[in-house]
Amino acid sequence: MLLEPHERVKAVYFCSNQSMVVIDLIIAFTDWAERELEQLDILVENVGVATSEYKQVEGWEGTLPTSNLGPGLLTIHMIPKLLETARKYSVVPRQVIVASDMHYWTAIEKDVIAAPNILAKLSDEDLHKRGRESPVLQWQIAQCSPYSISATRVPSLPAIIVNPGSCHSGLQTSIPAE
Repeated sequence: MLLEPHERVKAVYFCSNQSMVVIDLIIAFTDWAERELEQLDILVENVGVATSEYKQVEGWEGTLPTSNLGPGLLTIHMIPKLLETARKYSVVPRQVIVASDMHYWTAIEKDVIAAPNILAKLSDEDLHKRGRESPVLQWQIAQCSPYSISATRVPSLPAIIVNPGSCHSGLQTSIPAE
């Protein structure tokens, strides 16, 4: 079924031309969206980075801000606009997260789980050999956000997780070819 164009349908996207997400850019975008968007029906988050070298970004191991902290921050900051849309237009806004199924092959080490600050532990250079924790954290963000919202007796915000499968992308452009 094709949908007819509608004057209220509008697509807005946030795109950083950097290989790593900068938290300040996300906050600036969400502040803009809160002021300028009349409604937000679907929030699609499709981010990721794969690296072969340890690199810190904003004090974190490089993949954490891009693949986890950024999307989580975006979700938290967009919740008020999503809830406003639900109340004002009697619709059910949705959050769509593009995340791989790599979490099925991930075992987060016990010392990481036991650490007082899991994200700080994941930022250790010694753990850089890892790489599959990012999808696990993406899934956790997606699974937790609607429950924390619905517990406050406000409209639910379903989180839908889609897997891009094996696809050609620029995700691994920083990894040298063998």
